[in-house]
Amino acid sequence: MNIIFDFDGTIADSKDYILEIYNSIASKSNRPGISRETFDNMARMSIYERFKAFNTTLFEVTKIYSEIEKHYYEKAEDLDLFHGIKELIEKLSLENRLYVLSTNTKRIIRRVLEKYSIIGYFEKLYTNKNLLGKAGSLKRIIKTNQLRISDTIYIGDEERDALASKKAGIRFIAVSWGFDSKELLESAGSEKVADEPGDLIEIIHGLGI
Repeated sequence: MNIIFDFDGTIADSKDYILEIYNSIASKSNRPGISRETFDNMARMSIYERFKAFNTTLFEVTKIYSEIEKHYYEKAEDLDLFHGIKELIEKLSLENRLYVLSTNTKRIIRRVLEKYSIIGYFEKLYTNKNLLGKAGSLKRIIKTNQLRISDTIYIGDEERDALASKKAGIRFIAVSWGFDSKELLESAGSEKVADEPGDLIEIIHGLGI
């Protein structure tokens, strides 16, 4: 089986880092900061509801995300994996081909995976800077690596991951420990939602692929 992982919120526990970096940038650029309560409430909003709530656009959010990434690399060395993720990846790599597709940068992803000595378990790392453009990237990964759509799944933590998988025609498994709430992930059409890394083994085996 071919398993494509998202990175932030799925493999790496980066929520607090991203919030901290955003608020640091906001304080220096006259943007309003985001409280922890507001940040947690965002987990239940669709991406378009967030645009409306914060009176912003995809272009502005993409620009802010690019600013965050510049500071993110400095903190990447301190980033933790979610508990159980390393063991999960080691087990899945025995019988599956693993990939990463993220809106984060390759140098950040590589730095974290190398820190935990798991980069060797992945065939390739892919990035897409378009926050809503993952469907196209998933299609390119499938075409470039000559993967069978029926044997490929994407694992992620956000509504946009679920929607991208649907557009790409592949199955999607959500994880509830990331950025978006379990209810939002289910409403976006996730086939299954894992509540902890260990659940993914059972869910994947149950897909019958």
